[in-house]
Amino acid sequence: MERGNDVFQVGDKVFHPIHGAGTVVEVKERHSLGNARRYYSISLLSQPRTVLMVPVKAAKEIGLRPPLKRADLDRVWDVLKDDPETLPTDHEERYELLKDRLRGGDALHTAAALRDMAWREETERRLTKQGKQIYEETLTLLAGEVAIVQDSDLASAEAQIVETLRASVTDEAAT
Repeated sequence: MERGNDVFQVGDKVFHPIHGAGTVVEVKERHSLGNARRYYSISLLSQPRTVLMVPVKAAKEIGLRPPLKRADLDRVWDVLKDDPETLPTDHEERYELLKDRLRGGDALHTAAALRDMAWREETERRLTKQGKQIYEETLTLLAGEVAIVQDSDLASAEAQIVETLRASVTDEAAT
């Protein structure tokens, strides 16, 4: 199949702002109601048995993008180590703010949201059920991007992120 105006091709690593990191495994045409549309089939790193279908024409609008460059990964680690921004005490405001940060799929905003939640967990000694869910989803999103950039597995990337956060929180709490 011809590549045409496709931004990505089979084998490309990509990042979806909601579903995370994956690999384009196929670019195919599907017919529905007499119309032909081209789709990226993406194997998700966090759900290897799941194939996400993204319309080629809507990929940019959806936020599908290449993962960070390896050289930009240091900025993610810096954000995770930075002092946190104080999250609102009202849980509805807090979760709306976090969701806004995550909506665009920017790795630095994702890292900042994760850092701020880790700090809240450390200072408040708890996250609500919804907070824990957002934390886990955010960790998975960021770990997927880190794993793809470093060519490692998801569990190793998650462990590296958690250890960076733990060291940052522990160092700051000790001072």
